[in-house]
Amino acid sequence: MTLRAPNLLVAGTQKAGTSYLCAELAAHPEVFFSSNKEPMFFTQSAVTEGAYLAYLQEHFGDAADERWVAEGSTLYFQSARAHDNIVAHLGKDVRFIVCLRQPTEKAVSLYMHNFRRGRLKGDEPILGLEGTPLAIRPFSLYREWCDRYTDTFGRDRLAFALYDQLVDDPAAFLAIAFEHLGLSPVRKPRQGLVNRGLPLIWDGDVLTSDPKVTKLGPGQVIPRFKRADLVALHESFLQDIEGTAAFLETDLDHWLDFPAFQEERIDEMKRAQAIKASATRPAEKPKAKAPAAAPAAKRPGKRTP
Repeated sequence: MTLRAPNLLVAGTQKAGTSYLCAELAAHPEVFFSSNKEPMFFTQSAVTEGAYLAYLQEHFGDAADERWVAEGSTLYFQSARAHDNIVAHLGKDVRFIVCLRQPTEKAVSLYMHNFRRGRLKGDEPILGLEGTPLAIRPFSLYREWCDRYTDTFGRDRLAFALYDQLVDDPAAFLAIAFEHLGLSPVRKPRQGLVNRGLPLIWDGDVLTSDPKVTKLGPGQVIPRFKRADLVALHESFLQDIEGTAAFLETDLDHWLDFPAFQEERIDEMKRAQAIKASATRPAEKPKAKAPAAAPAAKRPGKRTP
């Protein structure tokens, strides 16, 4: 049996709605999506032919005659190594969908993601991670990578969707992907939480995560971001925002404004769901039923014909 290779990559970027998009794509009958959303295979330093065949078997061995065979490793778009490995093993007949988010918001969200994963203690300054394996800022810079992938694969093979669109209108966000793939939606977009994360609140001039729902691991403290540091970080993105807007031929002037970090509809929903998920049974009522945990986001899964 000939193994199928992916011809669609949701290649980035982190914390910009890719999990939502991949789950919706996986639900379409014309898309086979890897059960592991992010194999991260092409980010490896040495990809042998044997490893490549094992990757195809593990993640796409059950693919049948679906029009699109896909995975969604969000580091691919901003990785020179992934770019080169994709060309070497998949060639240039590949389509990409890339989700982008206002870079200052994304930088904080990525910091919090690494904090929740235990990779950061929480007391590391967001500006102090430059040059380390957990550097945040490079993953909020887009224009260089837009040019690189366009030069290699052609502009018509890349579609870009904005996190702002997902927050405001999930159907419009998904329409970008479906149009790029020549597909029609088969269900209404899911509503609700679009980016699983900790709610953020302002404590004077410090942005921090809500202590009511922030769980700490060994040695961790609740992250606190000084406004001055965030403003400096934001200003470092302005030139790249203008370049990205020119590339996309899209008005991104709202990205030039320092973000509030509290989009009311999404953050209030995050907070309510996080509180519900972390609720415990009251000690004085041992027989009372604990509130149900918030439902986990649907993960893309393998489908057989």
